[in-house]
Amino acid sequence: MQQTLLLRLCTLVVTLGLLVVVATPAQAAPTNAKSAELVDLSCTNGATYSIVANGNGAFTPGHVLDAEGQTLIPVAFHFVGMNASGAVIFDESIAKPGQMTGLSGDLIDCTFTATDTDPDTGEVITINGSVTLFVAPRP
Repeated sequence: MQQTLLLRLCTLVVTLGLLVVVATPAQAAPTNAKSAELVDLSCTNGATYSIVANGNGAFTPGHVLDAEGQTLIPVAFHFVGMNASGAVIFDESIAKPGQMTGLSGDLIDCTFTATDTDPDTGEVITINGSVTLFVAPRP
């Protein structure tokens, strides 16, 4: 079960690996992509971002819906999965390698909550997560 949950967690990381902005009506809507998943992020800069995630890597840049070309670039994730009784099923972190030189003043933290079902047990898992990221283009 633990390995399956970690696989699902990795899938969530990829999903949250963020998205594409609908800048003009002529562009394909990323929300219609086969693997698209909508996520709301509440961030320490006071912003709430609605994003659609449909990337293939843990640190795939994401694009903000209803924004003029803003992209969210993740550098670290933290996930805590709990079952219905509140027991912690997993507590995992992943960070992009490197020193992030020049980014420290631009990094913001965001939180999100998602639910998933363990395919082995059918148990509903609540995932509380955080992501450290920066918004591009930077000023």
